[in-house]
Amino acid sequence: MNMVRFFGATLVWILLYLTALPVYAAEEPAMRFDGVISRNIQIEMALTRRGDRLEGEYMYKKIGRPIKLVGRIDPEGRADLNEFDPDGKHTGRFSGRLGSGGFSGQWSTPEGNKRLPFKLSPVILTQYDAETAKEHDLLDEFRGQVVQAEAPYRFKIYGKRMEEGEPANVTRMEIFKGVGAEPFQVIKGLDTATPLRDYQGFFEEHEVGVVIEDMNFDGYGDLRIIEFVPVMMNTSYLFWLFNPQKGRFEPRPDMALLSAPVFDHEKKRIYSNTRNPDGLETRTFEFKDGKLKLIGVERE
Repeated sequence: MNMVRFFGATLVWILLYLTALPVYAAEEPAMRFDGVISRNIQIEMALTRRGDRLEGEYMYKKIGRPIKLVGRIDPEGRADLNEFDPDGKHTGRFSGRLGSGGFSGQWSTPEGNKRLPFKLSPVILTQYDAETAKEHDLLDEFRGQVVQAEAPYRFKIYGKRMEEGEPANVTRMEIFKGVGAEPFQVIKGLDTATPLRDYQGFFEEHEVGVVIEDMNFDGYGDLRIIEFVPVMMNTSYLFWLFNPQKGRFEPRPDMALLSAPVFDHEKKRIYSNTRNPDGLETRTFEFKDGKLKLIGVERE
């Protein structure tokens, strides 16, 4: 009898414990909108919903800098979103109806002394996006500053995930400006073993995955991705340099000889580091007329 009471009490305790655990709502796919504030102030907006919570950003197309949005939506679709600048200052508010047909209502200053109507239409998933989703899994998404006067670019990394904590097989990258739904550049035909943010290995955080950095010292952010997890930490990358005249990233296979590179922006030099059984070899390179030139070798 005592044993029955013990198990009964234990079962009640477990049930009470489980009901006290927080319930997390699943995150729904990002919603993207395009439209205007007032009659002619063009904006783009991207929102993600988790339960009654909304998070995202919007930007004025003429300015091109994202503004953070945080808010809530009720069961009837009434949404309130507060906007914040990069310093965390409350700069405005969107209030209106949010649904499959779009988002419309009123934008106002925090004090409410200025009010303007807004109307946003959903950006429809294109056939291009649908086919991409079928062929490749979205592994990661991040932002990087490419052009200083513009908003950070968005990079979507596609491929196949291997075992948990292992490098990912990256097969494709899509590059976006602002919160637009269509990429302005797609890099295809990749076949890498790239450590992403869930990788459990020996890399430092800043070395993992995909890097945006000015690598030819022209003031624009360039792109590199780890090609495979190296032996003896001799990190190998694939490189693309941003061409500001064409507004695109161009592949640079000649830079593939760089191992675990360090970019010295003050001296405008690149140090390639190769470790072997005999020690460490550091090769120093400079860009001359757009070409990579070896100017020195040191061994330890």
